[in-house]
Amino acid sequence: MQKFRTVDEYIIAQKPVFREPLHNLRELILLNIPDNSDEVISYGIPVYKHNGMLVGFGTRKSGISFYVMNTSLLAKLIGKSKQWKGSTLYIDMDVPLPAELIQQIIRYRLKQNLERKKIKGNKKDNV
Repeated sequence: MQKFRTVDEYIIAQKPVFREPLHNLRELILLNIPDNSDEVISYGIPVYKHNGMLVGFGTRKSGISFYVMNTSLLAKLIGKSKQWKGSTLYIDMDVPLPAELIQQIIRYRLKQNLERKKIKGNKKDNV
């Protein structure tokens, strides 16, 4: 597996057909997360963190994978669909980026992470 240090390196290393959609997805993510969030490479893919893991992305043979980091979230948001499996939303190259769904996922994940952080903080206070 190729080691990437930055998201730019990751995107440039992908097949040309993936580069623009990946760049667009990255920009959409960055516009919807707080400025103090982290953009890192984790497990060989771009991942975004804010109070824990938020979302990530990668490529597959016929498109892009958007990693939601929550196995029940996609079922809750879009119901049954061939478009997702587990915590991964599959985006085929022949369809537009589902920007509204991605924004909704990011908002939900930010809220989940904040709630989890508050719970962890309360547990520390009670010890």
